[in-house]
Amino acid sequence: MKKFRSIIFNTVIFLCVAPAIMAQTNVVVLEDVTDVTVKDEVMVGINRHRSVEILNDKGSDCANFDTQCSKGDKLVSFSGSVTDKEGRVLRKIKKSDLHTTEYSREMATDAVTMFFDYTPPTYPIIVTYDWKEEISDGIIQYPMFFPQSDYGMEIKKASYRISVPVTIKCKYAERNTTSTVRCTTSSDGNNLYEVDMENLPAIGKEPYSQGFTQMAPMVLFAPSCFQYMGTSGSLDSWRDFGLWHSELLTGRDVLPDALRDELHQITDTCTSTKSKLSKVYDYLETHTRYVSIQLGIGGLQPASASDVCRTGFSDCKGLSNYMHAMLEAIGVPSFYTIISTRETKLLKDFPNQVQFNHAILQVPLPADTLWIECTDPSLPLGYVHSGIAGREALVISEDGGNICRLPEYSDSSNFQKSDINIKLSTDGITVVKMNQKSYCRQYEDKCPLLTVDDNKKKEYIQNTVRLSSNEVDSIGISENKNAFSSPSISLKMKAESHSYANSVGDRLFVPVNPLLKSFSSQQLANRRSGDIYIGYGYLDEENITLTTPNGYTVESIPQPVNIQKPFGSFSSSIKCEGNKLLIRQCLLMRKGSYPQNLSDSLSGFLKSIASSYGQKIVLKK
Repeated sequence: MKKFRSIIFNTVIFLCVAPAIMAQTNVVVLEDVTDVTVKDEVMVGINRHRSVEILNDKGSDCANFDTQCSKGDKLVSFSGSVTDKEGRVLRKIKKSDLHTTEYSREMATDAVTMFFDYTPPTYPIIVTYDWKEEISDGIIQYPMFFPQSDYGMEIKKASYRISVPVTIKCKYAERNTTSTVRCTTSSDGNNLYEVDMENLPAIGKEPYSQGFTQMAPMVLFAPSCFQYMGTSGSLDSWRDFGLWHSELLTGRDVLPDALRDELHQITDTCTSTKSKLSKVYDYLETHTRYVSIQLGIGGLQPASASDVCRTGFSDCKGLSNYMHAMLEAIGVPSFYTIISTRETKLLKDFPNQVQFNHAILQVPLPADTLWIECTDPSLPLGYVHSGIAGREALVISEDGGNICRLPEYSDSSNFQKSDINIKLSTDGITVVKMNQKSYCRQYEDKCPLLTVDDNKKKEYIQNTVRLSSNEVDSIGISENKNAFSSPSISLKMKAESHSYANSVGDRLFVPVNPLLKSFSSQQLANRRSGDIYIGYGYLDEENITLTTPNGYTVESIPQPVNIQKPFGSFSSSIKCEGNKLLIRQCLLMRKGSYPQNLSDSLSGFLKSIASSYGQKIVLKK
């Protein structure tokens, strides 16, 4: 379970369309074989064979090998070879050639990685690996069948086989595939489950499409009841799976008496539950920090509240459990909740752990239900950020697990309003002033601006406004956030430019809108492999006042635009009032899935928007 958002600065990415990418093949999986032998509830053997032909450097990562090992997961054997197209052996690889590292992006983990990195000297090249793993401390999820793991990967032949004792019930779920699991009885009396995939074409990365895992074929396998690192549980239902998670939380909510007394001191005078929540949330922000920790029962059990109190740090699990313990101490009920920042929906009939990577907290109130992000308490209390909004989650209680769907802000709530004043003068200097306010999802996009230096702020302005960074005189950034309300960021900017308006003879060509909007005018593919998916709905509104210089008249202005489409709307209008032009442009993009036959319509819509944003006003001396 990882922290939900990056702290690396990046400029805001406006919705854009890249040219449609044909399904170029970079890697051909010649053969992929997975053979799983379940000996009992704690012992599992896995034999793997994978042979891939790498066609170019875009597929070079497939030449590498890595696997994670821990106390209960061992790499029993390994061998590999590299051959050219004619079958000449270029390299033999032994287990002793593998490197071992305990380095991880996590601060604390009990796993080590065994790996071999290989850079192909030429293309095409064939890399083959054979290895065997052994799990001896129980398993909550059997290895999945997922041979097509990336764009540009073609599958010639792949097979999966799992042998399970009749005393263990094996469950499976087929996703994005027409391949079906065959169930038979092996010669030794075990239940045998087999599935094959052959001649799968490479998946192309299309603009406006779902994430790769929403399209790639896979089959998931899991035991109905499991033993895992000294614990036992059931995957017969989400309720049962929640009971196992509830047991992992048992006894981990104990706080030191001194902290309990302190919490009462800061909340006993509060007149409402929400005000108590605010006090405790502020305490969480000022007394803890996030650190990724993958220790304990498979990295799934949170650190105890007393340990988090003592150390002042933990991961999403530990911080959510800590917040739960502090609320429990002051009489406010809450529920530990697991969720995915990648998956939108949970498999209704296939309870599993693989669909989760994050933990939050649910606080039910009489008139509302709050969802608290404990990993980053700098977010406003009660704000449902984009990493979890609209996703299904499993709420854990003593009664088990219950699937709930988190709320999602409307497209128009992701609002950005820009009030811009542009003053042109006869000496060629243009003064641009902008007051911009961004809400919800667009607030999140701009959060990195709060912590970067002035040079990075100017770089951002240069990438979003038709100005160079050395023309920017001042930038002001302020955050507006209150508990239980939509947050926003205000940006104020002033600049002087000698090149904003283009002078040609006795005419000035002035951009209608100073903001740079990245909309490609290139067509989307006429024949898509999947439906159109817009994952980010938002509303942008620009109100621009352009003051013309003395001695100039308006020769031409763009015509009004008003476009209504299923996936959005756009309008643009210009009014003349004396020496001022009042420009208003408004774009609404609607999140959702749309039939692939609307590809031409979406392409035309985006071309019209790009054209409108790029138009010029002509002033004549």
